[in-house]
Amino acid sequence: MEDRPDPSPLKIAAAQLPAACGDVRTNVARVVDMLECAQQEGVQLVVFPELFLTGEEPDLVRFDPSSYAIHEKDARLDPIVAACERTGVAAIVGAATHERANLYNSLLVFGASGELWATYHKQHLFPDEVDVYERGEHAYVLHWGDWKFGLGISSDAAFPEHAAAAAGMECHAYLVGARFGGEAGGYAPHAWMAARARENAMYVLMADHGAQDAGGGSAAWGPDGQLLAQAPDQGLHLVSITLAFSRLREVGLRAPMSDEQFQARMRRRPRFDHVPLQSLRQRRGDDYTPPVIKAPVDVSVVFAEMLANPKPPSAQQLAQWAEEARMWELLKDGCVEELEREAARRQGFPHGADDSPDRPWIGEAINSGALETVAWMISKNVDLSFVDPEGYSAVMLALERKSDQRDKYAILDLLLRSGAPTDRHGVNFWTAMHLAAVRDDVEGLRLLRQYGADLRAISYDYTTSTPAEDARHANSWKALAFLEQAALEDALPT
Repeated sequence: MEDRPDPSPLKIAAAQLPAACGDVRTNVARVVDMLECAQQEGVQLVVFPELFLTGEEPDLVRFDPSSYAIHEKDARLDPIVAACERTGVAAIVGAATHERANLYNSLLVFGASGELWATYHKQHLFPDEVDVYERGEHAYVLHWGDWKFGLGISSDAAFPEHAAAAAGMECHAYLVGARFGGEAGGYAPHAWMAARARENAMYVLMADHGAQDAGGGSAAWGPDGQLLAQAPDQGLHLVSITLAFSRLREVGLRAPMSDEQFQARMRRRPRFDHVPLQSLRQRRGDDYTPPVIKAPVDVSVVFAEMLANPKPPSAQQLAQWAEEARMWELLKDGCVEELEREAARRQGFPHGADDSPDRPWIGEAINSGALETVAWMISKNVDLSFVDPEGYSAVMLALERKSDQRDKYAILDLLLRSGAPTDRHGVNFWTAMHLAAVRDDVEGLRLLRQYGADLRAISYDYTTSTPAEDARHANSWKALAFLEQAALEDALPT
């Protein structure tokens, strides 16, 4: 029996371009323009950013789904269908979608012959999305000849099992539509993508929006986790790579996985749906009449309508807000006498947790309180070994401290002197060393090393991603230089 020939090389690209706020028609036109550019570059498949057709406007989408979300038989998609058919370029486009009275954060998959092949719904929502969108229940594998692609949307890639499921279905690449803002970029999306590529020995392509608040440019990684191409943080760009099966073979992708390896990667395996190809025209039926497309709206007018009859807060809400503000000021002031009075008045203070966001009081103090407040709580023997609901340990919260940067390292030093664990795994399955490395925080790394943090800590229990490796993938060069020098001094491999 002859060996099956390798798939032919395939050129794919990530489109980086900002979306027009709430203006589906304009965004559709931008997709069409980018597909024309892709054809000229010889690209056969283009991935667009998350929520691109609708823009990231959850209030608009929730207020009027028929106008601001994409629905079945939506005639506004016709120009994209026609452009794919005309150029022979397939497109994967982010949009808010409306199905059976539910809203989803989705990727629409358009074939090169002008067919809407499938819709993938985001499975791992950010906390601020759960009130707007439903979680997707199924993953999707895109078949392109002999190539297979797994799809993801932004924070899907933060969960190793999501990409591992695609690898388990023998996908050759993981395609991600994203919209990381400046603050969301703090989640280190490039480190996520590099890790997903390296863990699963497959290509990763991420399309970001490149607007003013972009958290990182669109980029592509090889199956060894190395960065292949990257756009600047902002502006219109088409980041293209050519998939080569020979490179996958070099890192052993086609070597069969053992059952143990597969199960280790599939802790919470998503289900895969293989949606049959069906053209948009077939789905509509012959008697379908396209709706009249509305003119672009003035978003300010829509918000004015939403705010015309605001529901006043209840007395209970007002009292709760006043109490939250009082506690905030108490933690910021750091007055020991007032803190002692509060401990006598409030049950569970400072040893308990704030009701919202259910973070230990010591965590709230580390995050935004005064150094004196943190010292007082430590003198009361509060537990420093916690990991809060967002995945942050005490030491991680100090590294991420946003309020009063002058006290940041004093608080970190105090926590470490007081025995706060240095190597607990938290957000992104990182230790504090990984977090400081990705943030390029050399002073944080220095303090962690001084108090015995593990330079060789791994970020996941089935890979060998060290702080130095994550610093390299995040382009945190100062942190990488510090870690490499520390490793030389300690005679440890990085």
